[in-house]
Amino acid sequence: MQDIITYEKAVRDAQYALDNFTVPTNQAGLDTVEGLNQMKQRLDAARLAFEPYKYRPSGNSIREERKKDLDQAQSDYNAAVRRLQYEYDLEVAQAQLDKALSDYATLKAGPDPVKVRLAEARLSNTQTQVAAAQAALDHLTLAAPFDGTVADVNALPGEWIIPGQPALTLVDLSHLQVETTDLSERDVPKIEVGQQVTVFIEALGQEVRGRVSDISPLADTLGGDVVYKTTIELDALPPGLRAGMSVEVQFEANP
Repeated sequence: MQDIITYEKAVRDAQYALDNFTVPTNQAGLDTVEGLNQMKQRLDAARLAFEPYKYRPSGNSIREERKKDLDQAQSDYNAAVRRLQYEYDLEVAQAQLDKALSDYATLKAGPDPVKVRLAEARLSNTQTQVAAAQAALDHLTLAAPFDGTVADVNALPGEWIIPGQPALTLVDLSHLQVETTDLSERDVPKIEVGQQVTVFIEALGQEVRGRVSDISPLADTLGGDVVYKTTIELDALPPGLRAGMSVEVQFEANP
């Protein structure tokens, strides 16, 4: 609406300037461009006629006559240029006003449904591409199943890793457990989940209480003996405890 106001004023001012311009008599029957061309030809002819006399004394009658003709031709040409400028200004202002009115009508009517559907289709296609790119990125990201500390790295940057090959070792140092390696098949029937144990940490010379949290259903072999791995949760982690330390486990008899 502001553009409409601005260009309405421009059209008014340009029309006023054109209406108040007096077209010379020798251009009255000609359109603007035709009048400009004829006045330019007359100006060129008058300048050519004056050229041989322009250095004559100012009192020379022929020079004065040719100079008068040149001045009149220049005045007529200047008028033709002004007329063209006024008409041009009016046409430009009118074109800008027409565009402002058209834009206003378009905005008032709302967006073109065809363009909206096209934009929605492009948006959907772009979202699909983003989802595909995100899926590809996810396949390139190695995510840990829990928070922890990297204890060992088994691969170099850019190196290919075959399926099943460990890339790194991740440990949760805030939740250390004990795993037995030599509980024989003769003793395992006496062990139950939840059973209390005493763990002696050799490196620290300290005992810690704990309980059995898991008993492996599958057997291992150790020096020809059949053994079962048990997992023990410690009631507290003593200072200085590190993963991989050797311990002795004393299973308490069930009541």
